[in-house]
Amino acid sequence: MGGTAVPNSLTLFPMDEVLQPQLIPMEVNLEGYPLFTRQKVTDDRVIEIRQVIGTNDGQTLKQVWRAAASADNTLPGPFDEDVFVGVMALVRLRGGMPADGRIRFSIYELLKVMGRSKRGGWAKKIRESLDRIGSTTYYTENCFYVVETESLESYRFPLWTIHFSRAKSRDGRAAEHHTLKFDDVIIRSYNAGYLKLLDTDLYFRLSRQRSPLAKALYRLIDQKRGEALSWSMGVVHLRDLLAMSKSYGAPSKIWEVLQPAIRALKREKFLESAVLHKDTARFKVRADFARDWLPDTSRPPATLREEAVAALVERGVTVGRARSLVDEYGSEKAFHVLELLGVNGALEGVRNKGGYVARVVERGDAEELAEQARLAALSKERAASREAAQREPTLEEDAPDAGPDAVAHRETAAAHEPDPVAQGVWEAILHETAREIDETSLRVWFENIVATGYEHGTLTIAAPTPFAKEYIESRFAEPLARALARREGERSHFVVRVA
Repeated sequence: MGGTAVPNSLTLFPMDEVLQPQLIPMEVNLEGYPLFTRQKVTDDRVIEIRQVIGTNDGQTLKQVWRAAASADNTLPGPFDEDVFVGVMALVRLRGGMPADGRIRFSIYELLKVMGRSKRGGWAKKIRESLDRIGSTTYYTENCFYVVETESLESYRFPLWTIHFSRAKSRDGRAAEHHTLKFDDVIIRSYNAGYLKLLDTDLYFRLSRQRSPLAKALYRLIDQKRGEALSWSMGVVHLRDLLAMSKSYGAPSKIWEVLQPAIRALKREKFLESAVLHKDTARFKVRADFARDWLPDTSRPPATLREEAVAALVERGVTVGRARSLVDEYGSEKAFHVLELLGVNGALEGVRNKGGYVARVVERGDAEELAEQARLAALSKERAASREAAQREPTLEEDAPDAGPDAVAHRETAAAHEPDPVAQGVWEAILHETAREIDETSLRVWFENIVATGYEHGTLTIAAPTPFAKEYIESRFAEPLARALARREGERSHFVVRVA
Protein backbone atom coordinates (compact mmCIF):
# COMPACT_ATOMS: atom_id res chain seq x y z
CA MET A 1 0.00 0.00 0.00
CA GLY A 2 1.33 3.45 -0.88
CA GLY A 3 2.40 5.64 1.99
CA THR A 4 0.95 8.94 3.16
CA ALA A 5 3.10 12.04 3.48
CA VAL A 6 2.27 14.98 5.76
CA PRO A 7 4.71 17.80 4.93
CA ASN A 8 5.15 20.91 7.01
CA SER A 9 2.68 23.74 6.55
CA LEU A 10 3.14 25.51 3.23
CA THR A 11 2.46 29.10 2.26
CA LEU A 12 1.60 29.25 -1.41
CA PHE A 13 1.61 33.03 -1.77
CA PRO A 14 3.32 36.12 -0.29
CA MET A 15 2.19 36.95 3.24
CA ASP A 16 1.62 40.62 2.33
CA GLU A 17 -0.85 39.72 -0.42
CA VAL A 18 -4.37 40.96 0.34
CA LEU A 19 -6.97 38.19 0.10
CA GLN A 20 -10.67 37.97 0.61
CA PRO A 21 -11.48 36.01 3.77
CA GLN A 22 -11.10 32.23 3.37
CA LEU A 23 -10.25 32.44 -0.35
CA ILE A 24 -7.08 30.60 -1.32
CA PRO A 25 -5.71 31.23 -4.84
CA MET A 26 -5.15 27.67 -6.02
CA GLU A 27 -5.11 26.61 -9.64
CA VAL A 28 -6.72 23.70 -11.44
CA ASN A 29 -3.22 22.38 -11.88
CA LEU A 30 -2.47 18.67 -12.30
CA GLU A 31 1.27 19.05 -12.85
CA GLY A 32 1.83 19.93 -9.21
CA TYR A 33 0.79 16.45 -8.06
CA PRO A 34 2.10 12.95 -8.84
CA LEU A 35 0.13 11.31 -11.64
CA PHE A 36 2.55 8.38 -11.97
CA THR A 37 4.63 6.21 -9.68
CA ARG A 38 8.40 6.25 -10.17
CA GLN A 39 8.66 2.49 -9.66
CA LYS A 40 8.75 0.27 -12.77
CA VAL A 41 7.32 -2.67 -10.81
CA THR A 42 5.31 -2.07 -7.66
CA ASP A 43 2.65 -3.75 -5.56
CA ASP A 44 1.38 -0.38 -4.35
CA ARG A 45 -2.21 0.34 -5.26
CA VAL A 46 -2.30 3.96 -4.06
CA ILE A 47 -0.18 7.11 -4.16
CA GLU A 48 -1.36 9.58 -1.53
CA ILE A 49 -0.20 13.00 -0.43
CA ARG A 50 -1.63 14.96 2.49
CA GLN A 51 -0.48 18.48 3.15
CA VAL A 52 -1.50 21.52 5.15
CA ILE A 53 -1.34 24.96 3.55
CA GLY A 54 -1.46 28.25 5.40
CA THR A 55 -3.56 31.26 4.46
CA ASN A 56 -2.75 34.92 5.04
CA ASP A 57 -5.47 35.28 7.64
CA GLY A 58 -3.87 32.61 9.84
CA GLN A 59 -6.13 29.74 8.82
CA THR A 60 -4.96 26.32 7.67
CA LEU A 61 -6.41 24.05 5.06
CA LYS A 62 -5.88 20.31 4.66
CA GLN A 63 -5.41 18.97 1.16
CA VAL A 64 -5.54 15.36 -0.03
CA TRP A 65 -4.32 13.99 -3.37
CA ARG A 66 -4.75 10.28 -4.09
CA ALA A 67 -4.17 8.14 -7.18
CA ALA A 68 -5.70 4.66 -6.99
CA ALA A 69 -5.24 1.76 -9.40
CA SER A 70 -8.27 -0.15 -10.62
CA ALA A 71 -8.92 -3.71 -9.44
CA ASP A 72 -7.59 -5.27 -12.65
CA ASN A 73 -4.64 -2.95 -13.23
CA THR A 74 -1.54 -1.47 -11.62
CA LEU A 75 -0.61 2.12 -10.91
CA PRO A 76 0.68 3.95 -13.99
CA GLY A 77 4.47 4.17 -13.98
CA PRO A 78 7.39 5.68 -15.94
CA PHE A 79 6.35 4.31 -19.35
CA ASP A 80 2.79 5.52 -18.80
CA GLU A 81 4.18 8.98 -18.15
CA ASP A 82 5.82 8.78 -21.60
CA VAL A 83 2.48 7.86 -23.15
CA PHE A 84 0.74 10.73 -21.35
CA VAL A 85 3.34 13.21 -22.65
CA GLY A 86 2.95 11.70 -26.13
CA VAL A 87 -0.82 12.16 -26.04
CA MET A 88 -0.46 15.78 -24.92
CA ALA A 89 2.05 16.33 -27.74
CA LEU A 90 -0.59 15.05 -30.20
CA VAL A 91 -3.05 17.56 -28.77
CA ARG A 92 -0.55 20.39 -29.34
CA LEU A 93 0.27 19.19 -32.88
CA ARG A 94 -3.44 19.31 -33.72
CA GLY A 95 -3.79 22.89 -32.64
CA GLY A 96 -4.91 22.54 -29.03
CA MET A 97 -7.58 20.89 -26.91
CA PRO A 98 -10.83 20.19 -28.84
CA ALA A 99 -13.92 21.76 -27.33
CA ASP A 100 -15.39 18.36 -26.46
CA GLY A 101 -12.06 16.95 -25.33
CA ARG A 102 -12.10 14.13 -27.91
CA ILE A 103 -9.20 13.20 -30.16
CA ARG A 104 -9.07 10.42 -32.74
CA PHE A 105 -5.70 8.84 -33.34
CA SER A 106 -3.81 5.70 -34.28
CA ILE A 107 -1.23 3.85 -32.25
CA TYR A 108 1.21 4.58 -35.08
CA GLU A 109 0.87 8.33 -34.45
CA LEU A 110 1.84 7.84 -30.80
CA LEU A 111 4.74 5.59 -31.75
CA LYS A 112 6.01 8.31 -34.07
CA VAL A 113 5.67 11.09 -31.47
CA MET A 114 7.41 8.96 -28.83
CA GLY A 115 10.18 7.89 -31.18
CA ARG A 116 9.37 4.19 -30.76
CA SER A 117 9.59 1.45 -33.40
CA LYS A 118 6.58 -0.46 -34.69
CA ARG A 119 8.54 -3.58 -33.84
CA GLY A 120 9.40 -4.91 -30.39
CA GLY A 121 5.83 -4.98 -29.10
CA TRP A 122 5.64 -1.22 -28.48
CA ALA A 123 2.19 -0.92 -30.04
CA LYS A 124 0.77 -3.43 -27.58
CA LYS A 125 2.53 -1.72 -24.66
CA ILE A 126 1.10 1.67 -25.63
CA ARG A 127 -2.40 0.23 -25.94
CA GLU A 128 -2.12 -1.34 -22.48
CA SER A 129 -0.76 1.93 -21.09
CA LEU A 130 -3.64 3.99 -22.49
CA ASP A 131 -6.06 1.62 -20.78
CA ARG A 132 -4.10 1.60 -17.51
CA ILE A 133 -4.04 5.41 -17.36
CA GLY A 134 -7.75 5.58 -18.15
CA SER A 135 -8.59 3.06 -15.42
CA THR A 136 -6.70 4.98 -12.69
CA THR A 137 -8.88 7.13 -10.45
CA TYR A 138 -7.64 10.40 -8.93
CA TYR A 139 -9.29 11.78 -5.81
CA THR A 140 -8.68 15.29 -4.48
CA GLU A 141 -9.87 17.30 -1.49
CA ASN A 142 -9.46 21.10 -1.50
CA CYS A 143 -6.85 20.98 -4.27
CA PHE A 144 -8.73 23.03 -6.88
CA TYR A 145 -10.02 26.55 -6.60
CA VAL A 146 -12.67 27.55 -9.12
CA VAL A 147 -12.62 31.28 -9.80
CA GLU A 148 -16.10 31.40 -11.35
CA THR A 149 -17.80 30.05 -8.22
CA GLU A 150 -15.14 31.24 -5.74
CA SER A 151 -15.15 27.79 -4.18
CA LEU A 152 -12.73 25.05 -3.22
CA GLU A 153 -13.55 21.85 -5.04
CA SER A 154 -13.02 18.16 -4.42
CA TYR A 155 -13.04 15.78 -7.38
CA ARG A 156 -12.87 12.12 -8.25
CA PHE A 157 -11.88 11.65 -11.89
CA PRO A 158 -9.87 9.66 -14.45
CA LEU A 159 -7.50 11.45 -16.81
CA TRP A 160 -9.43 10.09 -19.77
CA THR A 161 -11.64 7.36 -21.14
CA ILE A 162 -10.49 5.39 -24.17
CA HIS A 163 -12.37 3.56 -26.91
CA PHE A 164 -10.32 1.23 -29.12
CA SER A 165 -11.67 0.52 -32.60
CA ARG A 166 -10.15 -1.70 -35.28
CA ALA A 167 -12.53 -2.01 -38.20
CA LYS A 168 -12.24 -3.16 -41.78
CA SER A 169 -11.77 -0.44 -44.36
CA ARG A 170 -13.49 -0.49 -47.73
CA ASP A 171 -10.86 -2.78 -49.23
CA GLY A 172 -11.29 -5.30 -46.41
CA ARG A 173 -8.10 -4.42 -44.53
CA ALA A 174 -7.98 -3.59 -40.83
CA ALA A 175 -7.78 0.10 -39.91
CA GLU A 176 -7.39 1.67 -36.46
CA HIS A 177 -9.41 4.69 -35.35
CA HIS A 178 -9.19 5.04 -31.57
CA THR A 179 -11.01 7.76 -29.63
CA LEU A 180 -9.74 9.31 -26.40
CA LYS A 181 -12.01 11.58 -24.32
CA PHE A 182 -10.31 13.78 -21.72
CA ASP A 183 -12.03 14.39 -18.40
CA ASP A 184 -13.38 17.91 -17.84
CA VAL A 185 -10.67 18.53 -15.23
CA ILE A 186 -7.98 17.93 -17.88
CA ILE A 187 -9.78 20.12 -20.42
CA ARG A 188 -10.01 22.99 -17.93
CA SER A 189 -6.36 22.58 -16.88
CA TYR A 190 -5.18 22.62 -20.48
CA ASN A 191 -7.30 25.58 -21.54
CA ALA A 192 -6.25 27.54 -18.45
CA GLY A 193 -2.60 27.03 -19.39
CA TYR A 194 -1.76 24.93 -16.35
CA LEU A 195 -0.65 21.89 -18.35
CA LYS A 196 2.54 23.50 -19.55
CA LEU A 197 3.89 22.62 -22.98
CA LEU A 198 7.06 20.54 -22.80
CA ASP A 199 10.13 20.32 -24.97
CA THR A 200 9.18 16.77 -25.96
CA ASP A 201 12.51 16.20 -27.71
CA LEU A 202 14.28 16.72 -24.39
CA TYR A 203 11.70 14.67 -22.51
CA PHE A 204 12.01 11.63 -24.77
CA ARG A 205 15.80 11.90 -24.81
CA LEU A 206 15.63 11.49 -21.04
CA SER A 207 13.26 8.57 -21.57
CA ARG A 208 15.72 6.82 -23.88
CA GLN A 209 18.38 7.32 -21.19
CA ARG A 210 16.13 5.25 -18.90
CA SER A 211 15.95 8.03 -16.34
CA PRO A 212 12.34 8.21 -15.08
CA LEU A 213 13.29 10.43 -12.15
CA ALA A 214 15.01 12.92 -14.49
CA LYS A 215 11.87 13.07 -16.64
CA ALA A 216 9.67 13.70 -13.63
CA LEU A 217 12.03 16.31 -12.17
CA TYR A 218 12.23 18.10 -15.51
CA ARG A 219 8.43 18.25 -15.83
CA LEU A 220 8.00 19.46 -12.25
CA ILE A 221 10.70 22.16 -12.34
CA ASP A 222 9.66 23.46 -15.75
CA GLN A 223 6.04 23.71 -14.66
CA LYS A 224 6.62 25.17 -11.21
CA ARG A 225 9.13 27.81 -12.25
CA GLY A 226 6.70 29.50 -14.66
CA GLU A 227 8.76 32.07 -16.59
CA ALA A 228 11.37 32.41 -13.83
CA LEU A 229 14.80 30.81 -14.02
CA SER A 230 14.89 29.57 -10.42
CA TRP A 231 12.61 27.55 -8.17
CA SER A 232 12.89 26.03 -4.71
CA MET A 233 10.91 23.61 -2.51
CA GLY A 234 11.31 21.64 0.69
CA VAL A 235 13.14 18.47 -0.30
CA VAL A 236 10.76 16.15 1.59
CA HIS A 237 7.77 17.66 -0.18
CA LEU A 238 9.71 17.40 -3.46
CA ARG A 239 10.19 13.68 -2.77
CA ASP A 240 6.42 13.26 -2.41
CA LEU A 241 5.55 15.21 -5.55
CA LEU A 242 8.01 13.03 -7.47
CA ALA A 243 6.36 9.90 -5.98
CA MET A 244 9.71 8.68 -4.66
CA SER A 245 9.89 5.97 -2.02
CA LYS A 246 8.98 7.12 1.51
CA SER A 247 11.93 5.08 2.78
CA TYR A 248 14.11 8.06 1.83
CA GLY A 249 13.47 10.02 4.99
CA ALA A 250 16.49 12.24 5.58
CA PRO A 251 16.88 15.29 3.29
CA SER A 252 20.51 14.34 2.61
CA LYS A 253 19.45 10.85 1.46
CA ILE A 254 16.71 12.24 -0.79
CA TRP A 255 19.25 14.63 -2.32
CA GLU A 256 21.70 11.78 -2.87
CA VAL A 257 19.06 9.74 -4.75
CA LEU A 258 18.24 12.79 -6.91
CA GLN A 259 21.85 13.29 -8.05
CA PRO A 260 21.73 11.08 -11.21
CA ALA A 261 18.60 12.92 -12.36
CA ILE A 262 20.21 16.30 -11.67
CA ARG A 263 23.35 15.32 -13.59
CA ALA A 264 21.21 14.21 -16.55
CA LEU A 265 19.40 17.56 -16.61
CA LYS A 266 22.73 19.39 -16.49
CA ARG A 267 24.09 17.30 -19.38
CA GLU A 268 21.00 18.20 -21.40
CA LYS A 269 21.69 21.89 -20.68
CA PHE A 270 18.42 22.40 -18.80
CA LEU A 271 19.76 22.92 -15.27
CA GLU A 272 22.54 25.34 -14.48
CA SER A 273 22.74 24.52 -10.78
CA ALA A 274 21.04 22.52 -8.04
CA VAL A 275 21.89 22.93 -4.35
CA LEU A 276 20.49 21.68 -1.06
CA HIS A 277 20.32 24.47 1.55
CA LYS A 278 19.36 22.95 4.88
CA ASP A 279 16.06 21.20 4.00
CA THR A 280 15.33 23.18 0.83
CA ALA A 281 16.20 22.19 -2.74
CA ARG A 282 17.09 25.16 -4.96
CA PHE A 283 17.18 24.80 -8.75
CA LYS A 284 18.33 27.27 -11.40
CA VAL A 285 17.52 26.77 -15.11
CA ARG A 286 20.00 27.83 -17.79
CA ALA A 287 19.13 31.20 -19.32
CA ASP A 288 19.76 29.84 -22.80
CA PHE A 289 17.41 26.88 -22.38
CA ALA A 290 15.92 26.51 -25.87
CA ARG A 291 12.27 27.35 -26.39
CA ASP A 292 12.24 26.98 -30.16
CA TRP A 293 9.66 24.19 -29.84
CA LEU A 294 7.00 26.59 -28.53
CA PRO A 295 4.36 27.58 -31.08
CA ASP A 296 4.38 31.08 -32.53
CA THR A 297 1.70 32.90 -30.56
CA SER A 298 1.65 35.88 -32.91
CA ARG A 299 -0.78 34.01 -35.15
CA PRO A 300 -2.87 30.86 -34.70
CA PRO A 301 -0.84 27.89 -35.96
CA ALA A 302 -2.28 25.72 -38.71
CA THR A 303 -3.51 22.45 -37.26
CA LEU A 304 -2.26 19.13 -38.57
CA ARG A 305 -5.72 18.55 -40.01
CA GLU A 306 -5.66 21.84 -41.91
CA GLU A 307 -2.19 21.11 -43.29
CA ALA A 308 -3.27 17.64 -44.43
CA VAL A 309 -6.41 19.00 -46.14
CA ALA A 310 -4.38 21.71 -47.89
CA ALA A 311 -1.80 19.15 -49.09
CA LEU A 312 -4.53 16.88 -50.51
CA VAL A 313 -6.18 19.81 -52.28
CA GLU A 314 -2.81 20.74 -53.79
CA ARG A 315 -2.70 17.23 -55.28
CA GLY A 316 -6.07 17.67 -56.95
CA VAL A 317 -8.49 16.36 -54.31
CA THR A 318 -11.59 18.51 -53.91
CA VAL A 319 -11.86 20.46 -50.66
CA GLY A 320 -14.93 18.62 -49.39
CA ARG A 321 -13.49 15.20 -50.14
CA ALA A 322 -10.12 16.15 -48.64
CA ARG A 323 -11.80 17.12 -45.37
CA SER A 324 -13.79 13.88 -45.30
CA LEU A 325 -10.67 11.81 -45.98
CA VAL A 326 -8.68 13.46 -43.19
CA ASP A 327 -11.57 13.17 -40.71
CA GLU A 328 -12.15 9.50 -41.53
CA TYR A 329 -8.61 8.21 -42.04
CA GLY A 330 -6.44 10.72 -40.15
CA SER A 331 -3.80 13.28 -41.07
CA GLU A 332 -0.87 10.89 -40.74
CA LYS A 333 -2.23 8.48 -43.32
CA ALA A 334 -2.89 11.33 -45.76
CA PHE A 335 0.68 12.59 -45.41
CA HIS A 336 2.10 9.10 -45.93
CA VAL A 337 0.12 8.70 -49.15
CA LEU A 338 1.28 12.10 -50.41
CA GLU A 339 4.89 11.36 -49.54
CA LEU A 340 4.64 7.97 -51.25
CA LEU A 341 3.06 9.29 -54.43
CA GLY A 342 5.44 12.22 -54.59
CA VAL A 343 8.40 10.05 -55.61
CA ASN A 344 9.24 7.65 -58.40
CA GLY A 345 6.79 9.30 -60.81
CA ALA A 346 3.84 7.47 -59.22
CA LEU A 347 1.32 9.99 -60.61
CA GLU A 348 2.80 10.27 -64.07
CA GLY A 349 0.22 9.43 -66.72
CA VAL A 350 -2.66 9.51 -64.23
CA ARG A 351 -5.41 11.71 -65.65
CA ASN A 352 -7.49 12.20 -62.49
CA LYS A 353 -4.69 12.64 -59.96
CA GLY A 354 -7.00 13.84 -57.19
CA GLY A 355 -9.27 10.83 -57.54
CA TYR A 356 -6.29 8.46 -57.59
CA VAL A 357 -4.81 10.02 -54.42
CA ALA A 358 -8.17 9.77 -52.66
CA ARG A 359 -8.54 6.07 -53.56
CA VAL A 360 -5.10 5.28 -52.15
CA VAL A 361 -6.02 7.04 -48.88
CA GLU A 362 -9.30 5.10 -48.69
CA ARG A 363 -7.97 1.66 -49.63
CA GLY A 364 -4.38 1.58 -48.36
CA ASP A 365 -3.41 -0.04 -45.09
CA ALA A 366 -2.11 2.67 -42.74
CA GLU A 367 0.92 0.75 -41.45
CA GLU A 368 1.92 -0.48 -44.91
CA LEU A 369 1.63 3.02 -46.32
CA ALA A 370 3.84 4.33 -43.52
CA GLU A 371 6.53 1.77 -44.34
CA GLN A 372 6.18 2.41 -48.07
CA ALA A 373 6.62 6.14 -47.44
CA ARG A 374 9.74 5.40 -45.39
CA LEU A 375 11.17 3.29 -48.20
CA ALA A 376 10.33 5.98 -50.73
CA ALA A 377 12.22 8.52 -48.63
CA LEU A 378 15.13 6.06 -48.39
CA SER A 379 15.08 5.76 -52.17
CA LYS A 380 15.37 9.54 -52.52
CA GLU A 381 18.28 9.63 -50.06
CA ARG A 382 20.12 6.89 -51.95
CA ALA A 383 19.57 8.63 -55.26
CA ALA A 384 20.98 11.83 -53.80
CA SER A 385 23.96 9.91 -52.41
CA ARG A 386 24.63 8.36 -55.82
CA GLU A 387 24.54 11.78 -57.48
CA ALA A 388 26.94 13.16 -54.87
CA ALA A 389 29.26 10.19 -55.33
CA GLN A 390 29.35 10.77 -59.09
CA ARG A 391 30.51 14.34 -58.51
CA GLU A 392 33.31 13.31 -56.12
CA PRO A 393 36.71 11.80 -57.08
CA THR A 394 36.79 8.01 -57.22
CA LEU A 395 38.28 6.09 -54.34
CA GLU A 396 41.34 5.14 -56.41
CA GLU A 397 41.97 8.73 -57.52
CA ASP A 398 41.43 10.29 -54.12
CA ALA A 399 42.98 7.66 -51.84
CA PRO A 400 45.01 4.97 -53.58
CA ASP A 401 45.98 3.41 -50.25
CA ALA A 402 42.47 3.28 -48.83
CA GLY A 403 43.13 0.01 -47.06
CA PRO A 404 41.24 -3.27 -46.51
CA ASP A 405 38.01 -1.64 -45.26
CA ALA A 406 37.55 0.25 -48.51
CA VAL A 407 38.33 -2.90 -50.53
CA ALA A 408 35.77 -4.88 -48.54
CA HIS A 409 33.21 -2.11 -49.10
CA ARG A 410 33.80 -2.23 -52.88
CA GLU A 411 33.52 -6.02 -52.89
CA THR A 412 30.22 -5.88 -50.95
CA ALA A 413 28.84 -3.24 -53.28
CA ALA A 414 29.89 -5.28 -56.31
CA ALA A 415 28.05 -8.31 -54.93
CA HIS A 416 24.77 -6.37 -55.26
CA GLU A 417 25.37 -4.94 -58.70
CA PRO A 418 22.69 -6.05 -61.22
CA ASP A 419 23.57 -9.00 -63.43
CA PRO A 420 22.51 -8.30 -67.05
CA VAL A 421 21.03 -11.76 -67.68
CA ALA A 422 19.28 -11.91 -64.30
CA GLN A 423 18.01 -8.36 -64.69
CA GLY A 424 16.46 -9.26 -68.04
CA VAL A 425 14.57 -12.17 -66.46
CA TRP A 426 13.49 -9.99 -63.54
CA GLU A 427 12.14 -7.20 -65.72
CA ALA A 428 10.25 -9.74 -67.82
CA ILE A 429 8.44 -11.28 -64.85
CA LEU A 430 7.65 -7.81 -63.46
CA HIS A 431 6.00 -7.02 -66.77
CA GLU A 432 3.92 -10.20 -66.52
CA THR A 433 2.84 -9.57 -62.92
CA ALA A 434 1.67 -6.02 -63.69
CA ARG A 435 -1.81 -7.45 -64.17
CA GLU A 436 -1.82 -8.90 -60.63
CA ILE A 437 0.09 -6.25 -58.66
CA ASP A 438 -1.19 -2.67 -58.60
CA GLU A 439 0.94 0.02 -60.23
CA THR A 440 1.73 1.86 -56.98
CA SER A 441 3.12 -1.30 -55.34
CA LEU A 442 5.19 -2.05 -58.41
CA ARG A 443 6.75 1.40 -58.40
CA VAL A 444 7.34 1.59 -54.63
CA TRP A 445 8.36 -1.92 -53.66
CA PHE A 446 10.27 -2.92 -56.80
CA GLU A 447 11.83 0.39 -57.88
CA ASN A 448 15.01 -0.32 -55.90
CA ILE A 449 15.12 -4.10 -56.44
CA VAL A 450 17.92 -5.43 -58.65
CA ALA A 451 18.53 -8.98 -59.87
CA THR A 452 22.06 -10.00 -58.94
CA GLY A 453 22.24 -13.54 -60.30
CA TYR A 454 20.51 -16.31 -62.22
CA GLU A 455 21.97 -19.79 -62.02
CA HIS A 456 20.39 -23.26 -62.40
CA GLY A 457 16.86 -21.84 -62.39
CA THR A 458 17.39 -19.70 -59.25
CA LEU A 459 16.82 -15.96 -59.67
CA THR A 460 18.43 -13.89 -56.88
CA ILE A 461 17.13 -10.39 -56.22
CA ALA A 462 18.43 -7.81 -53.70
CA ALA A 463 16.01 -5.79 -51.52
CA PRO A 464 17.10 -2.51 -49.83
CA THR A 465 15.93 -3.39 -46.29
CA PRO A 466 15.00 -6.48 -44.20
CA PHE A 467 11.41 -5.19 -44.03
CA ALA A 468 11.23 -4.89 -47.82
CA LYS A 469 12.54 -8.47 -48.15
CA GLU A 470 9.97 -9.76 -45.67
CA TYR A 471 7.17 -7.78 -47.27
CA ILE A 472 7.95 -8.94 -50.82
CA GLU A 473 8.17 -12.57 -49.70
CA SER A 474 4.88 -12.40 -47.79
CA ARG A 475 2.79 -10.33 -50.20
CA PHE A 476 4.16 -10.88 -53.71
CA ALA A 477 5.88 -14.28 -53.64
CA GLU A 478 3.03 -16.19 -55.30
CA PRO A 479 2.46 -13.97 -58.37
CA LEU A 480 6.22 -13.57 -58.88
CA ALA A 481 6.79 -17.34 -58.60
CA ARG A 482 3.99 -18.06 -61.09
CA ALA A 483 5.40 -15.57 -63.60
CA LEU A 484 8.90 -17.00 -63.21
CA ALA A 485 7.62 -20.58 -63.67
CA ARG A 486 5.71 -19.62 -66.82
CA ARG A 487 8.83 -18.09 -68.30
CA GLU A 488 11.63 -20.35 -67.07
CA GLY A 489 9.95 -23.61 -66.15
CA GLU A 490 8.32 -25.20 -63.11
CA ARG A 491 11.62 -25.92 -61.34
CA SER A 492 12.70 -22.29 -61.33
CA HIS A 493 12.37 -20.18 -58.19
CA PHE A 494 13.61 -16.90 -56.78
CA VAL A 495 15.52 -15.90 -53.63
CA VAL A 496 15.40 -12.47 -51.94
CA ARG A 497 18.56 -11.12 -50.28
CA VAL A 498 19.12 -7.87 -48.37
CA ALA A 499 21.41 -5.42 -50.18
